[in-house]
Amino acid sequence: MKKTISILLTFVLLCSTLCIGASALDTPKLQIRGEQHTYSIDRSNPPPAAEAARQAVFGQKVNLYAEDPNTPFTYYSNLDANGKAMYNAVVSATALGNVISVTLPEPYTFVTTMDAAGNFEIPDAIIDAYLESLFGAFTAAVFDHPEQFWINSFGTEELFSYVQVSGNTYRFAIEQVDITLSVPPGYASWTAVKQDYTAMMNAAKAVVSEGATRFDKLKTLHDWVAQATTYDNDFKDSAYYATSVFLAPHQSVCEGYSEAFKILCDLAGIPCIIAVSSDHEWNHVKMEDGKWYAVDVTWDDQDTYNEVDYDFFLVGSQTKDVHFDGNTFASEHPYTGNIFSGYTATCPALSSTAYLPMFLNSNSGALVDKAAKTVYLYDDETVDHAFVAAPGTSIRTSADGKTISVIKSGVTVDTYTVVRPAAGAAGSGDVNGDGRVNATDARWVLQVSSGMRTLTAEQRVCADVNGDGRVNATDARWILQAASGARVLAA
Repeated sequence: MKKTISILLTFVLLCSTLCIGASALDTPKLQIRGEQHTYSIDRSNPPPAAEAARQAVFGQKVNLYAEDPNTPFTYYSNLDANGKAMYNAVVSATALGNVISVTLPEPYTFVTTMDAAGNFEIPDAIIDAYLESLFGAFTAAVFDHPEQFWINSFGTEELFSYVQVSGNTYRFAIEQVDITLSVPPGYASWTAVKQDYTAMMNAAKAVVSEGATRFDKLKTLHDWVAQATTYDNDFKDSAYYATSVFLAPHQSVCEGYSEAFKILCDLAGIPCIIAVSSDHEWNHVKMEDGKWYAVDVTWDDQDTYNEVDYDFFLVGSQTKDVHFDGNTFASEHPYTGNIFSGYTATCPALSSTAYLPMFLNSNSGALVDKAAKTVYLYDDETVDHAFVAAPGTSIRTSADGKTISVIKSGVTVDTYTVVRPAAGAAGSGDVNGDGRVNATDARWVLQVSSGMRTLTAEQRVCADVNGDGRVNATDARWILQAASGARVLAA
């Protein structure tokens, strides 16, 4: 089920006790505190139907950060300056339960008047802007840092400054927000929260993401979460936190499943985000081709049959499940990005198709550029020797040997172009593809040899200027010599 919030908020400052009556521009800057407000994530109330329909376009149209397979996406990146300030203060807080004071880098300013009852009223536009920053900060913190499961209920108090402009007209500014986190439901004290956090992180760090490829590692983590956890049909408070997966009795709901999976992916260095609909939560992960694919461990964990399914593992928006209703993933997972009524989080768009890897044999010398859909085969190595098909798929080579097709259920789902560099062929030296051979290319090669940079298959071909099948300091030296005119490289 989804975490949402339903609130009715009115900002009215009772100012009858404020000393206001001095001359207009001579009035010193005074400060008052706003009313206190408490917000709690409600896991049962979906957004209104019209709002949910409007939000459903998000996650389908936004395509962010897809170029680098190792660059993570954070919901923090979409926040405004005030949202980022509140986010940073909350996720870095160590004295849980204490007031977290946040100075807003961009104060909310407005001019207002005093009504007959002596009240100041804040314009709706200011309230909306403030709540968007506040709820954006907490939405991003919940999604980006599921290990901090206590970011669940919180209270705020706003600090205003004002000066008299003229008569009963005043210029206000909301300059500071004081945030207080509440002990999350299901816990009696912050001591208990901290104990479970420590135990959870120790358990998470003990999970090994085995495998040579990202696919292998993700499958290991997916299977571990599914096998370690049973679905909590009683919906206990603790089931909504990632702790419910890592700690006994290991009973969870979709929030716990998806948040535990993200924690494990974060520890493994695999870009992973949390995604939500009006009543469900799952994950998106980024693969080597720079595209995002969906993983729903909750639905793949079939406790009734004591088995793990893969209908929702690394699937695309248009992928149809096999063992259930045959519906597309997007139709059953309509992304809303909404856990507070005042903010909608956007995320990278899913690939429309599922991720279907070809596994390189450990002793293969082939290179695969998934983004360019190109396979580089060296010497006389065959496709059958270089690759093993993923479960449920087969690999077929065209008659002329120039293309490789991945087949699933008799349908071609992916195609790669085969390139066979000549034996001992030397690369051009233009590693970064800017049309020049210079010190930048040499620096990239050195970064590769030291493990600081990963090249695509095509870039590795260009980097291997001496044609020995390796990319190392010798190639960097040859590139520098070529840049200075002391050596001529292959065209």
